Amino acid sequence: VERARRAANLDKSHITFLALSTIIAVIGLQTDHPLVIFGALLIAPVMDPILGNAYGLVKRNASIIKNASKTLTTSVYLIIIISFIVPVITFRTDVTEEMLKRTNVAPTDLILAVVIGAIAALAFASNKSTTLIGVAAAISLMPPLANAGVLLLLGLYKLSLNALTLFATNMLGMYAGTIITFLVLEYGSFKKIKTKMTKF
Repeated sequence: VERARRAANLDKSHITFLALSTIIAVIGLQTDHPLVIFGALLIAPVMDPILGNAYGLVKRNASIIKNASKTLTTSVYLIIIISFIVPVITFRTDVTEEMLKRTNVAPTDLILAVVIGAIAALAFASNKSTTLIGVAAAISLMPPLANAGVLLLLGLYKLSLNALTLFATNMLGMYAGTIITFLVLEYGSFKKIKTKMTKF
């Protein structure tokens, strides 16, 4: 529960790392450098509120759900706002290959998101480091959302909507993966069901 509370918490550290990682990600998208984008994902704390929220939902903990939802919503707004500002400063209006890559939604994206969510929940439940998993999650969340902001600023509304759809698909997949895993690990209603069945 304490780990979930920390993951759901919105503090200066979370905001700082998220802002800096978004700036790096947008520059990577604009300059068509995948390594720069990957560098941003190393410090992007986008998986934490999802883990906290999923745990709160399974345990029906209202305070964790509220804090995690606030953190996730603020993170999304912050990424979009920064992705609006950076292109104005860099004076770049071209659409790169890295940007176009993140405007297509495929079934494999959803499957990958579910798997990443499940692995993150397993690591979270076993008190193991979620750093590398956070990077994998950030790959599916940060670039599409930042890309949606940049494309919206450029007036490419259809591409922006596609990027936003990719972000939403990946996020929902991760929520599904984490919630199902927490239930299977008996963090929620499965444990109650099992207890009731053993009484019979």
